[in-house]
Amino acid sequence: MWTASGLVALLATTALGAEVAKQWSVGWVNDVNPDGKFPRRAIGINGKFPADPLTVNSDDFVHINFTNKFGDGRPSTLHAHGLFFTNVNYYDGAAGVTQCPVPDGYSFYHEILNTPKSG
Repeated sequence: MWTASGLVALLATTALGAEVAKQWSVGWVNDVNPDGKFPRRAIGINGKFPADPLTVNSDDFVHINFTNKFGDGRPSTLHAHGLFFTNVNYYDGAAGVTQCPVPDGYSFYHEILNTPKSG
């Protein structure tokens, strides 16, 4: 049987941070010049290169609807560095290793808890 203090302790340990939701359309961005040498095409998010930064805090829940918009039949995935995908490695995004690549024109929904262990 739960005591009042036990319930308070349980609620305190299960509290989560903010919900962060993003819609990312990933595809080619033309005429970018990241190193100042010559314009070329690069991979961008929502038509931007470099993409806007995604800033989250520990215990935030991150929701990303990733849509492959390359338009040339190229499959793609979203792979993040510095996150631990404990028991959910299907969100790691390594194509052919932990998830199938997302076909051109299709979406994949990512739901990630940014744990305090994330780097």
